[in-house]
Parts: sequence; C-alpha cells; structure tokens
Amino acid sequence: MLNGIDLQIDPTTLVVALVVLSGLLILYFVLLVRALVEMIRLGAPGVVIVFTYISLIPFPLLLILGILNLIIWHFVRRDLMAARTSGP
Repeated sequence: MLNGIDLQIDPTTLVVALVVLSGLLILYFVLLVRALVEMIRLGAPGVVIVFTYISLIPFPLLLILGILNLIIWHFVRRDLMAARTSGP
C-alpha cells in the first residue's frame, strides 16, 4: 500500500534527467552511425554490420548490444586498417 509514501518528483530534477538522457541517446546514435559508415567503407564483416543495424533500434537490451558493438568495432577497425595498409 502506498498510503504513507510521498512519491512527488521535483520538476527541475525530472527535466535535467530527461535532458541528460536525451543527450546520451543522441551521442550513442551519432557514434553508432559514424561507426556504421566506417564499417561499410572499410568492408567490415557482414555480421558486424548487421548487428550494428540492429543496434539502431532504441530498445534497452539492443542499446547494450550497440555499446558492445562499438567496443568490438574499435578492435576490428584496427585490424582492418593494418590489413589495408599492408595489403596488395
């Protein structure tokens, strides 16, 4: 029962939290789209590109997948760049 609990939220706190959350979501999408464009340009493996496309859906579990995908792309990109410079 919620008879004795006061669940009022300060409007300023709510606005600040929504602005910060929106900013983080925009930053996430910008980083993900930049990584996706770079993946296509460098010829990354198809599975990495597919999971990046799936990560563009704003669902909490897929946001975690997107963050993991960005971390994996950091290491795969380094390998692709090294193969590109030393390739035929």
